[in-house]
Amino acid sequence: MSAPVCPRCGKPIYPGGRFCGFCATPVAGPETPVTGGPGPSTGATAGSPGLEALSHALGLSSARNFVLRQEGSANLPRFSLTDASDSPLGVFQSMTHPSRIGLQIGRGLRLDSRALSAAMGQGHPWAVADVSGATVGTLLIQHAGSEGHATLYDVAENPVLTAHSSPQGFGGYALTSNLAGTPYLRSQGKINHGMQEYRDSTGAPVARVHFPSVAAHETLYVDLVGTADPAGPLVLAFFVSRLQR
Repeated sequence: MSAPVCPRCGKPIYPGGRFCGFCATPVAGPETPVTGGPGPSTGATAGSPGLEALSHALGLSSARNFVLRQEGSANLPRFSLTDASDSPLGVFQSMTHPSRIGLQIGRGLRLDSRALSAAMGQGHPWAVADVSGATVGTLLIQHAGSEGHATLYDVAENPVLTAHSSPQGFGGYALTSNLAGTPYLRSQGKINHGMQEYRDSTGAPVARVHFPSVAAHETLYVDLVGTADPAGPLVLAFFVSRLQR
């Protein structure tokens, strides 16, 4: 059986890809079927109460395919989160622009002390909000040269998930993450043909993230292939997308 090709440029499509790795044209890719939710997570793919609470607040539990889509302007960036059928689930909203702080307070978004200190130059905080606009978590992304670090906090300012990305070889990277000090998901190498795969500590695939290389408004597709809680792979995908900009 011949490999699928891009309908626009005719180049071969990487197996499982949602975009052409040469011209970024969207292609019909396989979606993980929804079979009543992910079920209980065990072993290396087990989540945490913090991740499970975030998934519950955003209504992620019954879906396995997600879309993060950039909206707004460069000065006021935000990403909408939907399921595969475009049903809204929440947003990732930047909290660093000076005018954004007052606007967030007016909308009732919670600005905790970590986010405020980050807004003063210690990192780039993003509010994770549900469809009503209520903040259900804060993601702090920090850059140190070519390395990146991210911490997800719950609404009580407790750290839930940490992640670190560092360069590896020519154009490669190493991504690691932890839940309460326990190894969680990881990935390494290059983003091959617009796709990145996250694996658990046993090496089993958990999620695939599709990054179009060219887009007027950035769009990420996150497909779960394991039993991990959806919140973790989504947060890691968003973190990596910010490092790529």
